[in-house]
Amino acid sequence: SEEVSDELRRFMKASVDDGTSVYSKVDGYSMGGKTGTAQKLPRGNGKYLVSFIGFAPYDNPQVLIYVVIDEPNVAEQADSRFPQWVAKAILENVLPYMNIFPDEALTGGNPDLEEPDVWSGQEGQPDTDTVEDTNVPGIEGDVNNNPNPNGGNTPQDNGMTNEEAAAQE
Repeated sequence: SEEVSDELRRFMKASVDDGTSVYSKVDGYSMGGKTGTAQKLPRGNGKYLVSFIGFAPYDNPQVLIYVVIDEPNVAEQADSRFPQWVAKAILENVLPYMNIFPDEALTGGNPDLEEPDVWSGQEGQPDTDTVEDTNVPGIEGDVNNNPNPNGGNTPQDNGMTNEEAAAQE
């Protein structure tokens, strides 16, 4: 019902404003969201699937985003901040691109809620016991020539669509 929908939206807004979803907050936009953390079977193995679902703006939702990260590449996987940071980065670009203008006062953000630099040894550093996948096929053919002799797009395609690239082959 409309009443239940309104109540869920209020709960989700509270989660972004003051709850577990604060890391997803895009400065200047009212929004709602909900985190998810699921332990994978077998229990006790330290493997998690973490997620975030959110929408903006609050009064007239125009964008819905759902981010799932299966087994984050960190020692402590049970942390819903990871999908929130991904969602926030996407929304910071998508909202202005879609001409959805800020509906709240800009605060300058909260540096305590910003994503840490995970590659500099700070919090969230990638697991050191992760094995690099060495079974990845290399690029065949001369990547400096266009078109790629094996088909498909290459970096030299200058932004052609798949259809345009296929038409040239």
